[in-house]
Amino acid sequence: MARARDRLRWQQIQSQRRNSGLGDHFLALLKNLGITSFYNTCCKIRGIEVTERPKVFMYRSKTLASIRCVLHVVPVGAAFGLLILNSAGYYIGGELSGASGQDTEKLAALTFAAKLHELLMLASLGSILITYIRRELAFGEGLPFGAIFTSLQFQDISFLWSLSMWGSIQHDWQRRSTKWFILSLMVICTLLGLTAGPSTSNLMKPRLGDWPAGGTQFWIDCTEDVLFPRTMENSSSLSHCALDNSDLACPAGNWQILNQDYYSFFPRLVDAGSVPQNITVSGPASIRTFGMRSRNIFDSHEMMWGNAYTIATTPLSVVADSVAELGRLWSYAAANIDVGRFKFRNDALFMVNSLQPVVLTFCGQTFYDFSDNITLSFPALGTASLSGGPGTADTSQASINLYDGYSNEAIQDSVVSLLQESSAPSVLWVDDPDLLQPLDATLAAILTLPGTDSSRPQYFTCSVDSRFTNVTLISTRNAIKIVAGQPVDMDKNGTFHADWPRVALTADWARYLTPVIPGTNETILSPITSMAGIFNSPIPSASYYHDIIVENILATLVTNGIGRSAYNHSIIMDLKGAVDPNDLWRGGDWIYDIIPKDGKMGKGRNAFNISAALRNRSTDLVMTAYVNGYAYSAAGITSVLEMIVLAVYIAVAIAHVCYSVYSGLSSSSWGSAPEIAVLAWNSVPTERMANTGAGISTVDIYKNNIRVMHRGNKLEIVTRGNEKPEKRTHLFQQGTNSDRLRTDTDFNLDSTHGQMDPVEENQVYS
Repeated sequence: MARARDRLRWQQIQSQRRNSGLGDHFLALLKNLGITSFYNTCCKIRGIEVTERPKVFMYRSKTLASIRCVLHVVPVGAAFGLLILNSAGYYIGGELSGASGQDTEKLAALTFAAKLHELLMLASLGSILITYIRRELAFGEGLPFGAIFTSLQFQDISFLWSLSMWGSIQHDWQRRSTKWFILSLMVICTLLGLTAGPSTSNLMKPRLGDWPAGGTQFWIDCTEDVLFPRTMENSSSLSHCALDNSDLACPAGNWQILNQDYYSFFPRLVDAGSVPQNITVSGPASIRTFGMRSRNIFDSHEMMWGNAYTIATTPLSVVADSVAELGRLWSYAAANIDVGRFKFRNDALFMVNSLQPVVLTFCGQTFYDFSDNITLSFPALGTASLSGGPGTADTSQASINLYDGYSNEAIQDSVVSLLQESSAPSVLWVDDPDLLQPLDATLAAILTLPGTDSSRPQYFTCSVDSRFTNVTLISTRNAIKIVAGQPVDMDKNGTFHADWPRVALTADWARYLTPVIPGTNETILSPITSMAGIFNSPIPSASYYHDIIVENILATLVTNGIGRSAYNHSIIMDLKGAVDPNDLWRGGDWIYDIIPKDGKMGKGRNAFNISAALRNRSTDLVMTAYVNGYAYSAAGITSVLEMIVLAVYIAVAIAHVCYSVYSGLSSSSWGSAPEIAVLAWNSVPTERMANTGAGISTVDIYKNNIRVMHRGNKLEIVTRGNEKPEKRTHLFQQGTNSDRLRTDTDFNLDSTHGQMDPVEENQVYS
């Protein structure tokens, strides 16, 4: 009897196979792609009647399984392409490829494409989930009720803490391997469903930013102790600088720019007024920025954008010149090289990390009472504190103690003489270690202002702190020759950084900061103090700003002097393989070294040919070039995480495709909510689902074991009974006379289901 039933079933299968043909396979493919309506519409147009017929639940055909995997080709291929594009890095240019001026529309199109890719990946993940749900429902030991809807719920993050998930976790799994495989797949696909969309959206759209575009190591023709001196001393080469002249290498060079562009603002400084924080000074081959911060008054006379300290900083002239020259060389190379796309950009940036001087001054003001005895009280910089705590110099007020324990009759007599007899402003520089040590300063100064018809003589006792700090100098192609650089924390803490090396200043060197004006008995302090409005000025400054003005004068003069310490030195312009060293327009091998290899984003190499002997007498620095434009790149932790998401998706999809093709199993059943609803509709109700018609509120319902079996070739959902089976067979067993799949026959059914038979492959079911 059993043999006759099997023979009849086999004949039925063969008949169904002959009748189905390519049309059913094509319909199955469209269904797998989610466009079954296209097939129905075509049939309706052609007048072909489409009716529901018995269907094969599970095919075993490597060809058909391969066709069904077409769904994964586009999303996996696109994800793989995005991984390659971003991991390798690809620079596009200042605007996206295509019509000029249409970047907004191009980015919108990429956003649209990213959304399509997301939908395809979600469809792919849903197909993967339903494949293994079908396998376990039909041929395995069943699944918890909460797991059978995973392919419809995995796109919602709340699924991770839903009753469906917790019911699946608490389910009485018969095999641990099955449990961890299904649960892991559910979690991974849910996480991928949530993150794949944002990941592909970000990775598909190129980012606008600054991208590495080469650079080179270079050498300046002086040793490090000359380029970055730790002590500013007098030398015979500076003797001519005692008189104001046109030599810009002198410590006071270009003082007229400071006078005109900075000091001139103080006479017009009113309540809630402001002074510049940046000006520019020229050098042999560059224009350097000169940054200042002025100490503020915290009362009704407070200025805007002040600081707790008076500070000044500027790049070293020779380093700034080198940055400007290297920017010129890089721009030529980018425009004439036959690789890369760096000529297409919004801008190019050239950066060099170097030491830069930064100077802080603090002064106290004293009016002279015409006595022969004066007290010299200097600000003790080591006692400085901020009202808002450390790191708040840009928003708080500084307090400082005065040190009056220093006595030097010669200096005191000189100050008295200047106050009583001189008719012009003067400054005395003091480098006595007995004074500098308690002041925690690198130099002290006493600036005297003689009396006028409207004011008494006065003097200012000042403490100076000069240091070097690491700064990134920046020049751009769109601002040719201009080189800017400023310490990162200058606004927050002044010069009070233990890791910033000090620059010792000597009084003999400092006297060159205020040279004598030829043909007069006055120094440049006379026009400076007049311009600043503190002495013989047609527009006098407010008296409550005088000590702050003196601080600014001294800080900027000292900074200007240190910045010119290696003024007459320059970059060694011995380019590698230059066709003509005197005619750079002819190029040479160096252009392939200053641009990254093969024109890709990255660092450059060494574009100079410097001998070992010359290197020993020189100081080497590194210039790094960047271009501003659109690029695909893996830079940044966010991009790396997004690439990991796509890589995991690719791995999951490829593993699924390999399994599907190898096993040859494929199906299009139960891929939508209506199909699952119809399957439940055709099933015999079970008492285990009692009182759930209006909703489910307990996790126990989701823990019930569900399988699909058939009664007279009609598929139904069945539940497992209370008693556990005593014996389990392997998931897949090969028959003796066919390669059909056999399911576990020891499944203990709920008594409400009656006699049921297991599902088989290639069997037609109604």
